[in-house]
Amino acid sequence: MPEHNADHIYMSQEIVASAFHPKNEMIVLTLTGMPELTLIMWQWDQGKILAKQSIGMRGLTATESQIPYQLSYNPMDLNCSKVLITGPSTYIYLKV
Repeated sequence: MPEHNADHIYMSQEIVASAFHPKNEMIVLTLTGMPELTLIMWQWDQGKILAKQSIGMRGLTATESQIPYQLSYNPMDLNCSKVLITGPSTYIYLKV
């Protein structure tokens, strides 16, 4: 995932999904709601953003049926570096 830009102002007022790292409970991934739809990796015990990445959708142009609402790590990936983001008609597989 790309480095975090501390100057970025988030328009989204919600987190639509989250998943704790299977091997490090201090790291959590969150998916912001519209309009950003951004995956953010946090070190939650310190409240620190480690990285962020757009999931390739813009909330202003996405229809409601495309908006993802579920986030999970691939349980078969030994490095826990692959994430699945899903919604009613959305399936996005990313390496974090």
